[in-house]
Amino acid sequence: MALAKNRAKINVKGWGYLKLREISPTPSDTFLDVGYLQETSIADTRPMVEAIDERGFQVDYVDSGASLVIVATVMQSDIDIVTLLKVASGRYYDVYMHGVTADGKYQELRAYCCKIKPGPGFTNKSGAIRTVPIEIHALTVKAAFTANPVVFNIAINEQYVLIENATQQGPPIDTASAVASAVL
Repeated sequence: MALAKNRAKINVKGWGYLKLREISPTPSDTFLDVGYLQETSIADTRPMVEAIDERGFQVDYVDSGASLVIVATVMQSDIDIVTLLKVASGRYYDVYMHGVTADGKYQELRAYCCKIKPGPGFTNKSGAIRTVPIEIHALTVKAAFTANPVVFNIAINEQYVLIENATQQGPPIDTASAVASAVL
């Protein structure tokens, strides 16, 4: 890790690409693009617990878990995106996102086992784009998985893989059923 001031690493554009495929109960090998994104937030939250001894002194600061939540605002509100949210209950998804950094590198994120918060919601307003929010929760994988391409390999008890390269790796090409049998 090389932290330093670098103007070339200041990003003013979002990633813009969110793709997913169902891995259970009906595995699909094709990643589908959810559409044009207005905004996306990725939150890797690690709740912390203060360990206080019987004298009242803090002796440690311990993480108590992890959660990754992706919230995307989709600028398409057609029947396909509404149906995705309507039928999301009980389904597991493999999620792939990517974008280009200001210095021309590709950042790619893969979350193998995700649930989408079911239920579409949107507001109709004259003169404005009708957007639909999608909330995706990444779950911890139950086993390590060797991916294709291998840069997306994931270890047991992880939720996602984030990579940065000079060239884009592209959506993984392993089968949805292989992913489901390993990570669910």
